[in-house]
Amino acid sequence: MRKIEHLGIAVSDIESAKELFGRLLGTDSYKEENDAGEGVHTAFFMVGETKIELLEATRPDSPIARFIEKKSEGIHHIAFDVEDIRKEVERLKKQGFEILNEEPKAGADNKLVVFLHPRSTNGVLVELCQEKGEECAGEGLNDLERQPWAGLAYFQYPILIIKAAADSRAGDSDNQNKHEREKNRNSRFGRVWPDRPVEQKHQGQACRYLKGCWG
Repeated sequence: MRKIEHLGIAVSDIESAKELFGRLLGTDSYKEENDAGEGVHTAFFMVGETKIELLEATRPDSPIARFIEKKSEGIHHIAFDVEDIRKEVERLKKQGFEILNEEPKAGADNKLVVFLHPRSTNGVLVELCQEKGEECAGEGLNDLERQPWAGLAYFQYPILIIKAAADSRAGDSDNQNKHEREKNRNSRFGRVWPDRPVEQKHQGQACRYLKGCWG
C-alpha cells in the first residue's frame, strides 16, 4: 500500500455537505460523479495528496442508504492506493483478511476497487484502489522496464537520434560556410581552392545512437 488515497464519508444531502466541507477545507469540490450501478452520487475534495469523497445515496436500496439507515452519516470507508491491486488481494488473503470482491471492479474517479469485509478489519470498511491506466502498464515487461522512468525511454531515444542528426547538420552547415569564406578569400589572391564535399555524418551518427540504444 502506497498511501491513503481517500476517506469516504456518507451524507444524506450532498449539496449541504459540499457547502460544509468547502468551508471546512477552504476549497471547492473539484469533481462529481454518478454511479447508477451502486446507486450513489459522489463529490471529491483534494486535501494535500489525499481526497475526501462524499457519498450520497440515489436510491433507497443502495449500500450508502443502508449504511446511513443503520449507522447515520459519517465515515463510510478508508481507501488505500496500491501499485498492483490483484497482487495486493493475494497478499491480504494469505494474511487472513476477508475480501468482499476478489475481482476488481470499476469505481469512482477512474479507479479499480476491491473491498475488505469490516469484520476482518476491526469494523472498518477498507477499500483498495488502483488507477485504471496502471493495471496493464507492467504486463509483459521485465524488472528494468517496470521502473517509473522506463516509459520515458522509448520516447527519449528517438529524440536523441533526431537531435544528433540536427546537430550534425548544423555542424555541416557551419563547415560549409567556413569553407565558402576561405574559398572566396583565397580566390582574391589567385589561389585555387578545390571544392570538397561536406561530410554527411548525421546518418552515421544517428545509426550509432540506434546501435547504442537497442544493441
